[in-house]
Amino acid sequence: MGLPEQGGDRRGDRGAAAGERKGLPERFEEFLKTVGFSAFTDRKPAGFSLPLGNYILSPAHEGTVLVGDAAGFASPLLGEGIFYAHRTAELAAHAVDRHLTSAAPLAGTYTTLLRRRLIPELRAETALRNFLYRCLDARMHAPLAAFMRATDTLVVDAVQGTRSFRGFRRDDDLHSAIW
Repeated sequence: MGLPEQGGDRRGDRGAAAGERKGLPERFEEFLKTVGFSAFTDRKPAGFSLPLGNYILSPAHEGTVLVGDAAGFASPLLGEGIFYAHRTAELAAHAVDRHLTSAAPLAGTYTTLLRRRLIPELRAETALRNFLYRCLDARMHAPLAAFMRATDTLVVDAVQGTRSFRGFRRDDDLHSAIW
């Protein structure tokens, strides 16, 4: 962004006068037309909240599997979803491989892998979130402070994936084991 020009400002329009500025909707419409999606310019943008621990119990049906946010997998504690997107995609890939190489049922295999490798950790993280939020909601700062002192870096390690949320135990296979 350059210096302001006479009669303009620096808010991203390189000195355009107030009447010439385009808003985000107009710029997005221009973008859609530029990349060949003109048919979508009349649609109203929409946004949706992340599930934060409210995942789909069986996110597969016939030849379709849902991964990451599409299946409701996001950290119930922090709301981050990239780990869950990668991990569920990895488990889905293994389920697809089993289905193609040994005719194992895709939906059943994927659901089994999720229940074995992901959902127990997600439930433990949800329990921790509920405890923390209840303490905050009830203004119970002393138990919360005592918990954080007692667990020291264990919670941080669990968030970073080097420990399990289940008892904060170290588990080298936590995020890499499949079966």
